[in-house]
Amino acid sequence: MTDNTNQEFFLQNPLSFALYNFYERDDYNLLYINDNPDELRFNLEIKNLSIGAITLSKSTQSELEAPSPSNYHIELKFRPNQLSQRSREKIDLSEASKEGWSMSRPYENRDRTVSLFLLKRKEDLVIEKQGD
Repeated sequence: MTDNTNQEFFLQNPLSFALYNFYERDDYNLLYINDNPDELRFNLEIKNLSIGAITLSKSTQSELEAPSPSNYHIELKFRPNQLSQRSREKIDLSEASKEGWSMSRPYENRDRTVSLFLLKRKEDLVIEKQGD
């Protein structure tokens, strides 16, 4: 890609997402296939690739209202059949993450993709620019 194409891409797609095994410091961003999610833990890493900080305003809805398709900061969307039924039942935030975040239960869309909606509670979500 040329520099102009790269800049245009990053303007349209300023966030990068990666999913890593919580227990492996040198883990690669890989797809995990496992129908027994009981002991699996992952870190979701979100990077801001734009030229400045990105600020998403806090929800104007009640703090008690759960994240939903109309009340979220980040939507994680999985292709059809990528999350097993067992994974859908077990997926949750860590206890530390629950202090500042809420997550919806898996939501199946019309196209059979599955969405998880994440909402930063009580404050704006500020994603600082990725360091050079």
